[in-house]
Amino acid sequence: MGLKRTIDAATEPVSLVEAKAHLRVTSATDDTLIGTLITTARQLCEQYTGIAFISQTWEFNLDRFPSTQGNDADWFDGTREGLISQVDCQKRYIDIPIAPLIAIGSLKTYNDAGTEATMDAAGYIVDIRRTPGRMTLATGAIWPVDLRPANAILITFTAGYANAGAVPALLKHGVLVALSHLYENRTAPPVLPEGAMQILAPFKVIIL
Repeated sequence: MGLKRTIDAATEPVSLVEAKAHLRVTSATDDTLIGTLITTARQLCEQYTGIAFISQTWEFNLDRFPSTQGNDADWFDGTREGLISQVDCQKRYIDIPIAPLIAIGSLKTYNDAGTEATMDAAGYIVDIRRTPGRMTLATGAIWPVDLRPANAILITFTAGYANAGAVPALLKHGVLVALSHLYENRTAPPVLPEGAMQILAPFKVIIL
């Protein structure tokens, strides 16, 4: 699968004032740098947890629909030959790997000719109450079957908390810990420090 963020967060979970208080910085000299490092810290935390801290838009590419028998299982797409036991191997849901899920924009598929088709939204249910969120086939619906071998499915979705006030305090603290590390090691490659990982670990999105 492939993930691409197409619209980043419009705001940050940590304000410049909060960041400077945490860093014990009173001068305005480094305001621009600190603002940039807040974004870097937030994105590092997002990469580690699979959580969008503030609402953002993503594209999710799949070669094929998930299988109950694992990603490398033989599969049935309505056109290729195979054992009858393969017919029911597809899952009836797709886990969305970034949480918390807000909405599904669309599910598009592409055939061997590159022709695009958009699945009717009435054919699936969007479950935003679980983590990770998912889209599940409606009763009687089936996934589209005319698929090319690679990048056949494109799901657009939005995920994240509505605003900074909705972000859990521990997630914000993880960003601040990461920010401190980045600020103190500004000439080194940006990495998430162990302390931030320990804070964020309970929030990691797990897809079974």
